[in-house]
Amino acid sequence: MSDPVATSERERRQSHALEIADVSKRFRVAGRQVQALSHVHLAVGEGEFVSIVGSSGCGKSTLLRLVLGLDTDYDGEIRVDGQRVERPGLDRSIVFQEHRLLPWLNVEANVAAALRQSGLAAAERGQLVRDHLHLVGLEQFAKAYPAQLSGGMAQRVAIARALVTKPRFLLLDEPFGALDALTRLRLQDELQ
Repeated sequence: MSDPVATSERERRQSHALEIADVSKRFRVAGRQVQALSHVHLAVGEGEFVSIVGSSGCGKSTLLRLVLGLDTDYDGEIRVDGQRVERPGLDRSIVFQEHRLLPWLNVEANVAAALRQSGLAAAERGQLVRDHLHLVGLEQFAKAYPAQLSGGMAQRVAIARALVTKPRFLLLDEPFGALDALTRLRLQDELQ
């Protein structure tokens, strides 16, 4: 006979696409311990759109880095479909506050870099890159380098790079700050 409590816990975990359970994170800064996150709990269902709001320095970006799997040194658990996040994956993508483009790669190559581990054929990767540069209105700048772009254009490249893998979870860390109002509205609609 199965344990109904264990079965109920298993079903609850499987009903959430993303679950953050009792997550705490500390950093060592200038020789002292800084608590960035303390006992965070969050469950996100399939298709949900969730916003995390808080003052600067409260741990929002830290939490996103943990969900991405960029940092695994924390207490608690982060699970996707009941499986612990232990590393980055193509199912999770982020647009940071700053574009973080690779300066030695042109626009096209910066977007394509997200597809390196996709297993897709070169022609399919190329088409996805072109489609996403069109989406953000930068197809004419495919061969330009980050230093040749405005801040808003560079941020649009970062958005294309985040979207090109068609991630299941798209994490946004204040990505529209460098964009003009019209582009911001268009991309907000597109992301939704």
